[in-house]
Amino acid sequence: MQFRLRNRALAVTLACGVAFSWPALAFDPTGNATADHFLKTVEAGGATVSGIGSVSQDGDGIQINDLSVDIRENEKAAKLVVGQTMLRNASVLDNDRLSVGLLEMTTITIEADDGGLTVQGLKTTDTVLPSPEEVSKAGTSNAVAPLYRSAEVNGIEIQTDDQGVVPIEQIKVTVDAMDGDLPTAGTISMRGLKLSRDELDDDGKKMLTDLGYEEVSLAVHGVGKWTPDDGRLNMERISISGENVADLSLSARINGVTRDLVEKLDKAQGNAQEAMGLLQGLSIEHLSIDLQNKSVIERVLDMQAAEAGTDRAAFVGQLTGALPLLLSILNNPQFQDKVATALTTFLNEPNSLRAVAAPANPVPVAQIIGAAMIAPQTLPDILSVDIQANQSQ
Repeated sequence: MQFRLRNRALAVTLACGVAFSWPALAFDPTGNATADHFLKTVEAGGATVSGIGSVSQDGDGIQINDLSVDIRENEKAAKLVVGQTMLRNASVLDNDRLSVGLLEMTTITIEADDGGLTVQGLKTTDTVLPSPEEVSKAGTSNAVAPLYRSAEVNGIEIQTDDQGVVPIEQIKVTVDAMDGDLPTAGTISMRGLKLSRDELDDDGKKMLTDLGYEEVSLAVHGVGKWTPDDGRLNMERISISGENVADLSLSARINGVTRDLVEKLDKAQGNAQEAMGLLQGLSIEHLSIDLQNKSVIERVLDMQAAEAGTDRAAFVGQLTGALPLLLSILNNPQFQDKVATALTTFLNEPNSLRAVAAPANPVPVAQIIGAAMIAPQTLPDILSVDIQANQSQ
């Protein structure tokens, strides 16, 4: 399981419990070989352990108190402080990786020039940290993620340059299956991401005020499965939910995601042209987008109607009446009728809207790109796109 991080993403990824990207040892040996190996791994990527309060062991638990780490990347400095680190059932494997049955960190803070981060607690299970050599080879611009069965982070607050403090109640990741070092099935969820009107810039404040929100609380949930033997990637569901806002979900089945492709994409990082060429070998089997309204559509329509000096019913009548002309740009009369019918139903009674691409046979991405450039009006037919409103899910 390998993730690459750059610049500010270091802090956020640490909060998610999925990366250690920190190389010459600066700390004095603690007297505990396993703790020293952990700290050596921390330093292997370019950071410096600048302080250790104490190290103790009780049975199968090794506790490191008041760990301080100085991080420097691309001439930017940051400081990481962890109140308590607990390693349970930890041992060094033959490949010099560190296996930890339960890894817990509490009271985590990161201070950086462009913001910061605090975390109440982080916990991972069945964790295998990359070896110091693996971390060092990754370099200071990348991060190498540990392998784990589950990761949970609670009480996150991200300090940003322009959006104030962004709190996240919890992030949780579960890996259900692995293929070597690559995850092949699992879930990811985030809840309690709050965007407060008081913390937004002027444009954000105005938007929330006009829509009648004091704050918006968001949640994210994803479930996926990859079978590398046949190259099928099944994104069963990726959803973003907002209380009293809306639920937006995506599902997709994609063919051609082989081990070889994953390795080539990993090597092609930073080369967008090469990556795009590799992705053209994929094919789309199924794609769906679902919107479940929870009041945001009514709020938007009321806001737009007020700006137009009318009420919602009259504004919706004007909008739906203009749909045939607006949609004529699609240059596909049959599909235009489908879209106009669905949108008219949805705008008059905003419940749900669903768009599905379900071709009889998987469509190569190269064909989709070619059609988009030469004859975009054919895409709805190539992908067998349907769109419906207010249908039972």
